[in-house]
Amino acid sequence: MLQSLFRTLAVPVTLFALCAELPAQPAKPTLLVLPFETAGIDSLAARTATTILRSQLGSQGSCSVVPESRTPDSPCAEADCARAAAGSTKSNQVVFGTLNRLGTKVVVEYSLVDCASGNTVASGTTSSESVEGLEETMRWIAAEIETRPHPPAGISSGSLPGARPGRALNAPRYTAVAIADFGEMYTVSGYNDTRRAFVVDGGVSFEYPTYSFDIFGGWRLGPMVNIGASYFMLPGETSPFVGAGVGYSFIAPDLWSNPFIGTADAGSSRSSFNMILKAGVVALRTNEIRLGLNIQYMEVFTGHADRALVVTLGVQGLAPGIRF
Repeated sequence: MLQSLFRTLAVPVTLFALCAELPAQPAKPTLLVLPFETAGIDSLAARTATTILRSQLGSQGSCSVVPESRTPDSPCAEADCARAAAGSTKSNQVVFGTLNRLGTKVVVEYSLVDCASGNTVASGTTSSESVEGLEETMRWIAAEIETRPHPPAGISSGSLPGARPGRALNAPRYTAVAIADFGEMYTVSGYNDTRRAFVVDGGVSFEYPTYSFDIFGGWRLGPMVNIGASYFMLPGETSPFVGAGVGYSFIAPDLWSNPFIGTADAGSSRSSFNMILKAGVVALRTNEIRLGLNIQYMEVFTGHADRALVVTLGVQGLAPGIRF
């Protein structure tokens, strides 16, 4: 009888012992997806895009995603803000970013940050050709984030073997904008004593969400070219900007003057490098056709103190076929 009892107990006891030796499965990490900051995107479209991202990450099964009902309402665009928001939900990692409209395109910047270490696990910039295309873009971002390590709860990504700060997953995207400006130049000194002149400029600007690289040329009492950069202070429809550039100018004598600049005193043609400091405002920035007001201080280093203030109004349009 005792042998029969031992045999009966042997199997469950052995199984219990084996299970006791198996390592405990670590808890799934908790992931918080914050609302994205927006510029030029309506709140319903932005909320829908965030919901798609949250749903896609939750369906992967590698982490536990905080439901929308427990997600803070305020968006974050900086890691410190996002980590503070994640603390209220006791999340291990947090996803945050921005949605910026640029013409018909929507530029999406996103980051995945480990809350314990502050390390950026993944980050990148991509774009959608339209608001309607954000669904596919968010699915792509979810797939990219899923390839990054999700450490078990209680473990920082900085302590994982091979863990490293995040990197951009692809190059920043930009849009080329064609520019045509017309206005007046008011000379401060030099320029063969001409007091004011009609000016015309044309060029192209390679715009990122908050800054641009500009290449333009025109006629300012002679032909000139300039290469520079501008910084946009606001992300919305209307944004002031500041910038600077360097280039080269030819100053023509009266013989080269056009009918718009009036009479200039006799002088000699000359040329040298120029410098421009600029400020202004761009209106309707999220549309394909925009308006721009530019105020510039320009100096040409000819040794004749050729300095002027230039005020122009212009039309800007997305350059077809030059979108990246």
